[in-house]
Amino acid sequence: MVSVRAWRELGTASAFARTSVPIFVRGESGTGRRTLARQIALARGATASALAVIVPGDRAFPVTELAALKHVIVERPSELSRGDQNALVEATRAGLRLHTWGDDQVWKALDQRFRTALAAGEIALPPLRERGSEIVCWSRHFAALHSSGTCPRLSEEQESFVAAQRWTGNLPQLERYVVDALSFDAGYVSATSLPAGAATVSEPFKIETLAAATDKFREEYIQRVLKHFGGNRTQAARALNVDPRTIFRHLEKK
Repeated sequence: MVSVRAWRELGTASAFARTSVPIFVRGESGTGRRTLARQIALARGATASALAVIVPGDRAFPVTELAALKHVIVERPSELSRGDQNALVEATRAGLRLHTWGDDQVWKALDQRFRTALAAGEIALPPLRERGSEIVCWSRHFAALHSSGTCPRLSEEQESFVAAQRWTGNLPQLERYVVDALSFDAGYVSATSLPAGAATVSEPFKIETLAAATDKFREEYIQRVLKHFGGNRTQAARALNVDPRTIFRHLEKK
């Protein structure tokens, strides 16, 4: 099993570009395992339009008809029947390049024959918190991905700030912070856009009533807007398109 602690260690996935072994990217959810599996497939010569995706229960690409395919992405492999897993094993022996991912639980749930076939291309992808050097690169990627016609940039201050954090979340959480930052800074991501709380341990998911969740979001959002305008209530109210008294009532609750 290959341990990949940073994207650059793969040489942009080129380390596997000249091989045909089935790929299994093993890691926690949110570590970029799907992205890595797809990048390896593209590095091997697959095109985005011709890259077949197999999803358990979706017969658009039935695994029993794999002869015409060269590259395939398999989502949720542990949900495939034993017959489908065996069909994929046979197809890889005939030249199909297979790419999939999952955590330890998914790996253990696979049929032994399927695991044996995947073992040659098993890649361990550590959590994002152990790959701090990638945080800035991912932040740039998400900023470019979600920009609306502008070319967002990361200041030196922002890069230093993000790089200094011991990020304990995952990529989707980092993406949400960057999107939030862009919405406030109109394409310019400043150091204050990603609060230090972005690097704290995520709290367990707690289900609340919709009304309670809405109230909490409203309070947090108003506080962030106020902070953005340096505590100026009038400017915050104007930006939120509400009466200034709404801001005053909110502050009185505090």
